[in-house]
Amino acid sequence: MKPRVIRKREFKVVGLAYVGRNQHGEIAQMWGKFNERAAEIKHHRGRGAYGLCYELGRRGMEYIAGLPVSSLAGIPTGMLGKKVPAQTFAVFEAKGVKDIGRVYEHILKEWLPKSSYKRGVGPDFEYYGDDFEPDDAANSKLRIYFPVLKR
Repeated sequence: MKPRVIRKREFKVVGLAYVGRNQHGEIAQMWGKFNERAAEIKHHRGRGAYGLCYELGRRGMEYIAGLPVSSLAGIPTGMLGKKVPAQTFAVFEAKGVKDIGRVYEHILKEWLPKSSYKRGVGPDFEYYGDDFEPDDAANSKLRIYFPVLKR
């Protein structure tokens, strides 16, 4: 599984957050709640949706299910906004949400140690674009963006 390495501009996301280890499928449940509230997000621009992942050490991770926005003003109650800085990413394709864990395992245990890159600063994220079908989440395509820096 060979990634594309790209430079991505800064972007902003507004959505719902979860903090923990996702031991009981909390992230999938949160996406359901997010989908019910997505229309509340002001300044929505662009296409697709994001699942931003911030590592928190012992606390697990902060995961934000959100939409791209042009401004972080007017964030709905109970949601938050994040700015993702411009940086270089290795982009991997996953076949459905059930493939996400396998792709991350490949990135961390196989690809990254053998590559000429190290982990970059900032979140990694899932991008759900036009070729993701929510009604067929097991077989749809999504992309995982992993921040990298040259060693």
